[in-house]
Amino acid sequence: MTEQSRGSNSQAPTHVAGGDLRWFADAPRPWKRVAETADLLHETLHTFAQVPLPVVSVVHGTVTGGGMGIALSGDIILVGSDAKLRVAYTAAGLSPDCGVSWLLARRMGLPQALDLALTNRLVTAEELRQWGLVSRVVAQESLAAEAGETVQALASGGVQHH
Repeated sequence: MTEQSRGSNSQAPTHVAGGDLRWFADAPRPWKRVAETADLLHETLHTFAQVPLPVVSVVHGTVTGGGMGIALSGDIILVGSDAKLRVAYTAAGLSPDCGVSWLLARRMGLPQALDLALTNRLVTAEELRQWGLVSRVVAQESLAAEAGETVQALASGGVQHH
């Protein structure tokens, strides 16, 4: 996964993308590198699904490719008003990975999931909310505080996962 960021707090402009295609291509055995990376990411997503507590995803800026699968794997997904997501795989002639195709079809239905995956459109926070892909759209300047309050409420409430 690649991440480009100016700072580590939720107010910093950020772009999180999936695998760096050049890094894969430059490997002595590119498909082995792809398989090893995919295995690690799938294991991570499986771990998220098995955690006996809710997983909160907090998203701001632009998230593409595998980053989209990680962002959408949360039980509660908070997105800043500036958030934008893109499937991205199809632009490189690839099929979605990191659970993206499964998550999209499960959460929004197959016709809309195919539209997003095949057209590679950049989707806004408001569209994500309208389609039921995220829990809440939060003003960018309030995102960190809202995330903290959400996690605190979960921690003090004895909430059980799933």
